Amino acid sequence: MVLLKPLVKNDFAYHVLVTRSLDYLSTLYTIKTTRLQLNEIRARLGTGLSTYEMGQGLRFEFDLSKNLDAFMYDYLLKFGHYEKEVESTLSELVTHDTTFIDVGANIGYFTVLCSRLAQTVYAFEPVPVVFERLSRNVSLSGCKNVQAFQCAVSKEKTRLRLFESTISDGHDSTIKRFEHGRSIFVDAVSLDEAIEPSVRDVVMKVDVEGSEMDVLLGALGLIRSGKVSAIVLEWSRRIYPNVTNLRERFALYSALGRVEVLDDRFGSYVVTERQEIPEFCNLLIRVRR
Repeated sequence: MVLLKPLVKNDFAYHVLVTRSLDYLSTLYTIKTTRLQLNEIRARLGTGLSTYEMGQGLRFEFDLSKNLDAFMYDYLLKFGHYEKEVESTLSELVTHDTTFIDVGANIGYFTVLCSRLAQTVYAFEPVPVVFERLSRNVSLSGCKNVQAFQCAVSKEKTRLRLFESTISDGHDSTIKRFEHGRSIFVDAVSLDEAIEPSVRDVVMKVDVEGSEMDVLLGALGLIRSGKVSAIVLEWSRRIYPNVTNLRERFALYSALGRVEVLDDRFGSYVVTERQEIPEFCNLLIRVRR
């Protein structure tokens, strides 16, 4: 198997060249192409509310006037799945004895999908308008085992400044980038204080646009208790704040367990070095217990 390694291997060179120099141009290009794609999607599908039947009584409502909703709905219509490698992994990991924790749940796609598999689901989403859509989708599918919280997750209970993306709600982040404009302040909790001590087997999905490390640092008690079996999280070198963070991030992931890259083309494969990880992907940590 040929691994997809970063084009710039030196961390400091990557940070200067990509994070500082190319991020602005990359953002402008992304905004332009996003608008073109959205115009094409909305010309076909409109800008109203559309419902997608997920099977087994699960239904999902998309507001096509919202950018992320429009992209997700169009993708589901074409392929019947969203982030296939993540869906497949979670379907294997989550059982009727599992507590599934969805951090950065957004409009609730994985929350709703895993509600039919898990014993209990915790969903965290800090943005008020996005949380409303998350709650709507949970209600629409009658997910009685879901507890949804309108707050961010961090290493401690605090207030965080969240920067709003001009691309989509899915790119809102506590790490400011060129695509971010306005900001809001949101409440944040740690998983160690938010999750009931009675939970048994825990599977976590973390997608928080660069703040994944803070989420894990606030869940070390839960993880060290031996209750967490797996963590699925996003890896995106371009959005991490600095080189030190990049190194510390992989060191923490490796210390927690075996790190695998999830790829729908090659399947999952184990990595032991940062340089083996693609620029952008989802990772699976099989936690040592």
